[in-house]
Amino acid sequence: MNTQKSNEKILIVGAGPVGLTMACLLADYGISFRIIDKRKKRNIHSGALIIQNRTLELLEPLGLSEKLMNAGMKAKMIQTYLNGNTGPALNLDLFAPKASKYPFLLLTEQCETEKILEHYLSAKGIKIERNVCLSGIIQKESVVEVTFDNTDVSSPPAIFNYVIGADGYNSAVRNILNIPFVGKTYELSLFVYDGGIDTKSLQEDTIHFAFSRKAVSGFFPLKNKRWRIDGSFPELSSGKEEINFKHVNDTFRVYSKMAVNLERKEWFSVFKTQQRYAKSFQEGNCFLIGDAAHIHSPIGAQGMNTGMQDAINLAWKLYYTLAKNAPRNLINTYTEERNPVARKVISATDIFFRLLASQSILIRILRLPFLRLLVPVAFLLIRKNKSLRDYVYRSISQTGIHYRKGPLTVSSYLKHGNRARLRSGDRFPLPAVLSEYARQETKHQLCILSSEQLPARFSSFLELNSSVIESFHVSGSDSAVELLAGFGLTAGDFLLVRPDGYIACIGAVTNFKVLKEYLDKLTNV
Repeated sequence: MNTQKSNEKILIVGAGPVGLTMACLLADYGISFRIIDKRKKRNIHSGALIIQNRTLELLEPLGLSEKLMNAGMKAKMIQTYLNGNTGPALNLDLFAPKASKYPFLLLTEQCETEKILEHYLSAKGIKIERNVCLSGIIQKESVVEVTFDNTDVSSPPAIFNYVIGADGYNSAVRNILNIPFVGKTYELSLFVYDGGIDTKSLQEDTIHFAFSRKAVSGFFPLKNKRWRIDGSFPELSSGKEEINFKHVNDTFRVYSKMAVNLERKEWFSVFKTQQRYAKSFQEGNCFLIGDAAHIHSPIGAQGMNTGMQDAINLAWKLYYTLAKNAPRNLINTYTEERNPVARKVISATDIFFRLLASQSILIRILRLPFLRLLVPVAFLLIRKNKSLRDYVYRSISQTGIHYRKGPLTVSSYLKHGNRARLRSGDRFPLPAVLSEYARQETKHQLCILSSEQLPARFSSFLELNSSVIESFHVSGSDSAVELLAGFGLTAGDFLLVRPDGYIACIGAVTNFKVLKEYLDKLTNV
């Protein structure tokens, strides 16, 4: 069969939330692509459930955040239970900064997330090719030749500029390229349940965590008075028998110490969680994102969000390479920036997973006494200590992710008092400002705190680089002035923000050496 040069520049393998995020971004950027998925139908279960604050911020320019919020539940409290007794609770309103649009945890079922992203593509005339498997990859000098296995219709081999593996932990892209997937599989098994429960004691705007000597359970509210429950208890890891729903339902109350019966089951599954990462997120012109690149325990709801932000990091670099003739080395910075993020998430979730869910005899004996001491003290410290509260919020919401040591970073910062408040590589802390002023998501946004006329040299420089930079002024009585000043900006200062919402550089209109330096990096990575 003859290989055809595809009209599309990119092949996306996998149509889960991560692959669909990449597809939505490329569609918005005007980059042609195909997206295939081996599944015949879209996911119908709750799957990856929590969408973090940072992910919502980054999807806002596409108009997707509001739709995801409407499709989900907003959790505003965390309630704990220790051996069946009601424990301390924590109000999530305490965490979010005043400027945040999302002072809650959003629980949107994966099936709904996929539906919303797929509808976005459909509105642009893009269709997912389902029941199509990737069967082969041959990398050539500047292109990738791909073969398919399709049981419905014949799919001839095709040539693309780039291939993106968003096809999960058992990634065909990663396996074909023989990229090692380093890590381990935990002995401990977990169960996941979607459906109804027969109790009215659990508030629906609250996430509930129950700890006992033998079990750990999380209760997550879903739409239409349904619940998602994640849990573990000894039999799940004994290996002596296959665990089915009847066994879990019969013993759940006993082990969890919660007065809850499971009913109206929609989905039930038992699985072993893993902690792994790909040795490289890139091989030639092929990239791995999401679970294809890294996988870890569900503690902290970091996995899907990390994967979607992989897509956001890579998408704009692909656009600049294909549409703006940026050097090919620009896309190599994807691995350099995102690999450390994934490794850090894996390390953090591993520690908490072993502490909270392990069924080792020692941890089971010590867990309850330890939590009886730790949880009240930790919640009290969080309520009283703003610095601790901010640290916890940044860690879980992923707003604390930065690329300060990344290959694109130009050393620059803003001081507030005696310390640096913002550095290049940090998240731009006021995404609402970008939402209000930015017009072209494909360009870098130059936020200038000034009402005066710009110096001629600076204006000429902006005009010369107008294909890459869009500038806007924040001045006068604009509410953003006070917010920006709070981070140390003064009149004449600017922040250049990358298309993925991170600060490229910080400088002043009278001395914009750092701006030149960044653009040099962008074109000569």
